[in-house]
Amino acid sequence: MQAQDHAAFDAGTVETGARSPVAARAVIPEGMDEAPVRFVAPDTGAALAWRPYRLHIGARLVLGRTDENGFTAQLSGHERKLLRDWELE
Repeated sequence: MQAQDHAAFDAGTVETGARSPVAARAVIPEGMDEAPVRFVAPDTGAALAWRPYRLHIGARLVLGRTDENGFTAQLSGHERKLLRDWELE
């Protein structure tokens, strides 16, 4: 991600994963065609790097691991709208 892209994440919707065993917030950007979700610590805002995640997108389950900045794989705008829950380990 480039520096200017971080502003879009700061303006995104922040959701809490109901099933997540790790305290975290998911920053979900809006208004972008393709973008990842970013996981951050709720108290400090620090990126949660290298954490396994599960994203419940509609009826689909997407598995992955956050990168060094807490970002997931790229998701389409449609996929982000269908994101109904997530789990971070």
